[in-house]
Amino acid sequence: MEKKKSSNDIQDEVIGIVRMISLNPSDRLSSETDLFESGTLDSVVLVGLLTKLEEKFNIEIPPTEFSPDNFSTIGGMTRLIERLRGK
Repeated sequence: MEKKKSSNDIQDEVIGIVRMISLNPSDRLSSETDLFESGTLDSVVLVGLLTKLEEKFNIEIPPTEFSPDNFSTIGGMTRLIERLRGK
């Protein structure tokens, strides 16, 4: 059985994925940096991000979860992943 990851572990992995696929990778991403306003993500890159998150964390992100609260920040994505893994 896989050890349950902490919020910090999940957040670090999300940051790595965002940096890998980002339009404008930054070393200064915080958990609440708006990734769309900062130019880090756009709607096209978001599609790839969804796929990477689903694969990495073995989750399925339902369309009902596609909201700015869940995807505009690293913190929002971390909370979403924790919620979906907790089901």
